[in-house]
Amino acid sequence: MTTAKKCETFAAENGLTFDHDHSWWDGWSYEVSVPEGMELLDDGRTGLTGSTDGPKSEMWAMMLADMKTCVETGWRPIEGGQ
Repeated sequence: MTTAKKCETFAAENGLTFDHDHSWWDGWSYEVSVPEGMELLDDGRTGLTGSTDGPKSEMWAMMLADMKTCVETGWRPIEGGQ
């Protein structure tokens, strides 16, 4: 299974969403988000982001690691949120 497919499967199984983008001047960037209305327990962020000027496979590996971090950290409802 490719790392991209692992990301898709892991996200679906854990309620995460993600997006990625490529620009010739900035390499690959991505965003992993916890479910709507939730925030990470450790610092209140709603997800993690990253970037690399390496190959796309590096971006997928970084994204999968951040997805795992989001799940391991856990999340709570945003205070005063919906």
